[in-house]
Amino acid sequence: LAANQGDREAAKKRDDVAAHLDADELASARDTVKSFVPEPQPQSAINVPVPHGGWDDATTTAPPPAKPRGGRAISANVSSLPLNIGAR
Repeated sequence: LAANQGDREAAKKRDDVAAHLDADELASARDTVKSFVPEPQPQSAINVPVPHGGWDDATTTAPPPAKPRGGRAISANVSSLPLNIGAR
């Protein structure tokens, strides 16, 4: 679907996958993409009601951050970590 909308990376991945499919599988995949119809979004996801007092009401505050539960503290000192983590 993304490749059909101009996404170059998706087109490359599509072609990579297509190279591993036989003719019947490829035809089935193409038919599936052609017949795709997105489901309509629920109104509650599209139309969010304005909260009491409006969007700019500054009287509402966010809850305090959660306090860490037991266990040992994690240090933010990363200077002693090896620099080649994940290097290949």
